[in-house]
Formats: sequence, structure tokens, C-alpha cells
Amino acid sequence: MDKADPNGETPLSDFVSQLNRYLALTGDHILRYTSGTFGQVAHKAIQDDIRWKYREHVVRTEVPISTGIVDLIVDTGIYEIKPVGGLVDPDNQLTRYLDSNELRRGFARGTIPFDDVVRSNSDPAFGPVNTLPWFVQLHYYLSGPGVILYEPSFDNKRLVRVLAAVTIANLVRLALEADEAETEETGLDMALAF
Repeated sequence: MDKADPNGETPLSDFVSQLNRYLALTGDHILRYTSGTFGQVAHKAIQDDIRWKYREHVVRTEVPISTGIVDLIVDTGIYEIKPVGGLVDPDNQLTRYLDSNELRRGFARGTIPFDDVVRSNSDPAFGPVNTLPWFVQLHYYLSGPGVILYEPSFDNKRLVRVLAAVTIANLVRLALEADEAETEETGLDMALAF
């Protein structure tokens, strides 16, 4: 796994920094992510996507056991969800979970060959609703037994649309402000003429 770059940043923290810049460009000055908060949103989106797509299986998420909290259990397979290039070793966690009294018998590292993309969705008719920013997508896949890695990226078609709409709105606002300033100036000229 790739670890932190020379500046101490991980691929996820680099992505989150860029995401926050795009959110500011779109006029959203309230919503800000940290790597941790984005990771929580990503985990939930992936867990819900798997629950939706594997409805014929028994899918449990965030399962508390004596040695920690398992991100995902599908049937008898356990999984840890991690960002590509993350700093936490999922293998140690999985070993600790499988050594617990709760999972010692009958459970193993999961082997379902997950490889999918989850996008922002606010319509339950098209899958599970999630809180991903609408121009973000997550590619997730099984990288080894029990380890699901995800890589966030920008859905460029959606991102270009939102940035174009914001640019047009800003140009219209500037044109209206210029018109208003010109009208005020013309009114002042007419008042001085009397």
C-alpha cells in the first residue's frame, strides 16, 4: 500500500483538500470535510451499496465485538474498509477480530470479489441514499481476503456541470451589479444636471 507522501499527506487527505476547494468554488462555505469525516461518509456509502446489491446475503455493518468494530460482515465473511494508501493496517484488525470469542468459529476473511463504483444518490428508487457530494464517486474493490479498498475521485461530468453553473451565476451577478452601478451613476448625473 502507498503510505503518506513526503509532505505527510495520504491520497485521501489530498483528495479531501481538493474536495473542500471545489465545495468553496461552488459557493458551499459551510460544508468542510476532514479525512475522518469523509472516511465515515465513504464507509457508510460502500456498506449501504453492498447491502443493496447483495440483498440475498446476510449483510451486517459496524458490528461491535470484544476486540473492536467490524466494518462489514457478509454471511460469514468479515471485511475491513480502508482508503487506498491509508495508514492503518487492515490485516492486524482482521486477525484481532477473528481471534475474538464472537468470530473465532465459523467466520473467515471475506472473499466476495467486490469491484464497483458508488456515486452520490438522493433517490431511493436508484439504490441506497447516501451523503456523498454529488460530484464524488468511490471505486471500491476486494484487494485481498477481507480487505476492501476504496479510492475516491471526482465525477468529471458532474463536476464540470456544477462549476459551469456557478461560473454562469457569478457572471450574471457581476453583470447585474455593473448594470445597477451604471443606473446609479446615470441617476446621479441627471440629478446634478438640475
